[in-house]
Amino acid sequence: MGSSFAWESGHPIGRESYWLTGTGSTELWRLARLEPDALNRQVLTLMPVRLPHGLATPEFDVVKDPRLRAYLAEQFDGFLRAVASGAHFDVLDRAAHLAEGILDHCLTEAGVPVPRTLGERLEAAKRLLDGRRQDFRLTDLAYHIAQRFRVLNSRVHADQAVLRGRTVRPEVGMAAASDLSELLVEVGLARY
Repeated sequence: MGSSFAWESGHPIGRESYWLTGTGSTELWRLARLEPDALNRQVLTLMPVRLPHGLATPEFDVVKDPRLRAYLAEQFDGFLRAVASGAHFDVLDRAAHLAEGILDHCLTEAGVPVPRTLGERLEAAKRLLDGRRQDFRLTDLAYHIAQRFRVLNSRVHADQAVLRGRTVRPEVGMAAASDLSELLVEVGLARY
């Protein structure tokens, strides 16, 4: 720390800094965080300007309820905006909302009453998974991805952040982008 690098003086005042690590469009990185370590060296957190992998293409037309279909499409559009802007809290929030909608769809298709909260929906889904219902669209992998969104999203709330002394790191929140794609594909609501 204390050097004359442009990113060190520009970052505290909001000036964007970028690194190009190769020749492709997925090799452009933005400085997300700059902090000193115990030896006063610079620790940089870089975020990709463009995801190194694509997101799944949603296919919400299979959702029979038009209101739920519209909700999923609206949340996915917000999710895309959050990913594009690197807003990791918003990525987690939208992923949790989408997981709620996905579980609504899966439980409804299985003829199960849909509980109010994501946690309650996951409990109902777990009962179906444990019973090995063949007509249940949600897989074990999809269940665990949705559970991850529930846990991570709870950690961005004020009470949890204060209790833990920190919130979710940007790189953990942004990892939800690929996880959500996998969840959608697993339940048949998207394709790569």
